[in-house]
Amino acid sequence: MESTDLPTSGSLKDENAKVLTYRVRGIPNGLDKAGAKSLLLAALETQNVTIESLAAASSNQVATIRVPGKPLKLKNWGTSKSQWQVSARGVSMTVDTHFGGFTPLHDPQGDSGSFFE
Repeated sequence: MESTDLPTSGSLKDENAKVLTYRVRGIPNGLDKAGAKSLLLAALETQNVTIESLAAASSNQVATIRVPGKPLKLKNWGTSKSQWQVSARGVSMTVDTHFGGFTPLHDPQGDSGSFFE
């Protein structure tokens, strides 16, 4: 998934103006958005990450993130153009743009109250 407000001409300036959405799997349980952001900034070696969602998924957490441009850590890295392995602080995570399978966007454990009456 890719979103941009500016037309692209293939230049580095235009590429850095894009804001791309990625899914990140393997974020340790117990990290809140601030902790996950710190970990992702280190893993992606970038200056800016916005966490759109962070939710539990079996033994770890899954996040959807937005990053301006494509982090250098992901450019021309490996053979895949839609999935990468990154790590920081001893944590290995999978970053992708294909969003294959189930992607939880909300963790209902923190909710109080019911949705239905």
